[in-house]
Amino acid sequence: MQLKIIIGVGGGTGSGKTIFCRKLVELLGSQRVLLLSQDDYYNDRSDLPLEKRLQLNFDEPEAVDFRLLIHQLRRLQQGRSVAKLKYDFKQHIRRREADSVSPRQILLVEGTLVFARLELAKYFDLKIF
Repeated sequence: MQLKIIIGVGGGTGSGKTIFCRKLVELLGSQRVLLLSQDDYYNDRSDLPLEKRLQLNFDEPEAVDFRLLIHQLRRLQQGRSVAKLKYDFKQHIRRREADSVSPRQILLVEGTLVFARLELAKYFDLKIF
């Protein structure tokens, strides 16, 4: 299936981004919609002890691996599969396992900082805040 539209869904913590996106996936079907969450692209800081990781500020743009997110978004745009990441919020590290996902007609990218970087925001055909 060819990717037709990329939608960025941004907003503050607790604003309903994830609920909105999950409902959209439910209504349109997971065979048509792929959801990428900015939360899964936090920089892997497994090099730090847990005590230090617990003190990190995850609400600043430097906490997110935007380069990897943009790279995967481009691959999906080209019709190629990517390894969809998973982040462990208890240990504050990126998990080693990932799910291989292929492009769908609609790509949703949601997160608090998805509009913070122009190099990411320019990919969105539609921006919802």
